[in-house]
Amino acid sequence: MLFLMKDIEGAMRVLSTVRDIEIDMDQYPEVGLSDAEHKCMCLRDLGEIIWMLTQKQEAALYYYDNAYAICKEYKHPMHSAKRGAIWARRLDIKYASGNMAEALDECMVKMEEQNKNDEINQYLFYGNKFLAERFGEKGDYARAVAYMQEAYKYFPLSDAGKRDIAEAAAESDSQVS
Repeated sequence: MLFLMKDIEGAMRVLSTVRDIEIDMDQYPEVGLSDAEHKCMCLRDLGEIIWMLTQKQEAALYYYDNAYAICKEYKHPMHSAKRGAIWARRLDIKYASGNMAEALDECMVKMEEQNKNDEINQYLFYGNKFLAERFGEKGDYARAVAYMQEAYKYFPLSDAGKRDIAEAAAESDSQVS
């Protein structure tokens, strides 16, 4: 809330209080968020604020990498922190910092490690979305749409979402022709 209210210094001060806190990775409350999830989200937010303010990859990724390490280690479901989104945001920052090949390689390796038979898989969804965005930036809309279609195989869509995907595909087909 402090960040949203433009109190960046206050937000950084509050969020940074979690940096040195030891957390119980076995804690899984029936209601609410675990300490692991809270710490993960605070580290993610610190990384995002630092990226937005400085555009310095090393500083931002320090926090994102720590958040992602918690995501990988925590064996319980997370209610609010999206493991795949945190991983993909790291890729976005690497890519935007000029480490394009590293980001693309990491994306491809992580996607290869995944079970393609999963009905829901955040890494396959966000990895394909990351690739779709890269092709979209290059103006290759047909490949961008194909990657988004692949992404949505691993993320359940509502009827409205299915309609939007079909409309996007139709629009990209008309741009390619």
